[in-house]
Amino acid sequence: VGRIVIEGNQRTDESVIRRELLVHTGDPYNYENILLSRHRLARLGIFRDIRLDPIETESSGPIRDLKLSITERPAGSVEFGVGIANEEKIRGFIQISHKNLAGTGRWISLRAEADFIEQRYVLTYVEPWLAGLPIDWQLTVLFEKKEEVTFDRLTYGGKTGFEKNLTPQLKFSLFYRYTKNRFSSIVPGTTLPTEEQDRVNIGSIVPSLILDLRDDPFNPHRGSLNSLSFEDAALSLGSEVQFVKTTASSSWFFSPHPLIVLALSGRGGLARQFDITPFVPLSERFYLGGRSTVRGYKQDTLGVLGETLTTTLDPTGGNITLLTNVEVRITLPKSLGLVLFLDGGNVWPKASAVTLSEMKFSTGAGLRYNTPVGPLRLDWGYKLNREVNVLDIPSGHRYSESRYEIYFTLGHAF
Repeated sequence: VGRIVIEGNQRTDESVIRRELLVHTGDPYNYENILLSRHRLARLGIFRDIRLDPIETESSGPIRDLKLSITERPAGSVEFGVGIANEEKIRGFIQISHKNLAGTGRWISLRAEADFIEQRYVLTYVEPWLAGLPIDWQLTVLFEKKEEVTFDRLTYGGKTGFEKNLTPQLKFSLFYRYTKNRFSSIVPGTTLPTEEQDRVNIGSIVPSLILDLRDDPFNPHRGSLNSLSFEDAALSLGSEVQFVKTTASSSWFFSPHPLIVLALSGRGGLARQFDITPFVPLSERFYLGGRSTVRGYKQDTLGVLGETLTTTLDPTGGNITLLTNVEVRITLPKSLGLVLFLDGGNVWPKASAVTLSEMKFSTGAGLRYNTPVGPLRLDWGYKLNREVNVLDIPSGHRYSESRYEIYFTLGHAF
């Protein structure tokens, strides 16, 4: 590789472009690195067209000069959208962002989301190539108000940290998170970790790894998606409560026939309080049930009766969870698809209480309509071992879980 000439960058500083290139003057001419360089530049989201081609001359010899031609897109944008889902009903968002502040590649965004159960406002700032290193530093400020199944939660705070692509498929992140949480409308029988019983401040450090080997992030046919996350909340980090929390997931995709995909997923989590903290906070416990976990159950309503489920069938969350999903995805004509699934899982108060016979299962089928950003899906889930005729002694009433649930949303369950 000889000289690398850049043209077309009217607003973007040349150093922002060159730091993304995997080919440099003096390197062996490697076409794969040229393609990866174009891909890295495209991920910035500030260019409409990118061309990196050799400059042909009559006497090129063993040295080839390269010309990088780019066309910039407007860095500022206003995006908005509306949608529907079975839990949130009507929802919408608006986002104002700028992805190339002063031509440096820095970006900032303000996003507001709202539906019938949640309002969320997020301010995000990203500093790429922190201190000249290929590390993206991020600052996020958050305000959220949400109606959970057994309580209402008001959260404000934020997180700061960095993300680093160790390889094109492997990403590592490390964040410090601090949030103030206020609880209200708490279902009787739900325990909280503080004497005040309605508020808790959490400061924690959260490292995580994601290995993405899927052939298509929106509609995978082959490969796998694997993640591991750890959270440590401690007094030394500004937290009022102390706990550790580990979550792991692995999803695999196989295509035995061009029209069939077999999708398998396993997820698990373990949380444990320590020192003087009596309980893991409500907002940090594990909950299952809903369109992306165990279909057939309403959102977050799964549990073990008398342990993580009250006699009125209200969930209190658990410190350990196991989840498994199996799907057979069948491609139909006209961008349609059929899915057959089996889901299973539960949440328990502690590891010693885990009994696999208490896993609850559901089965069902769904329709898909493929779009460029993932499939629209309609799922029907039927409970295989529901709670029936449970007596609540204080009230004298009996409660039963519904036989099935219907879900409508965008994207695969996993």
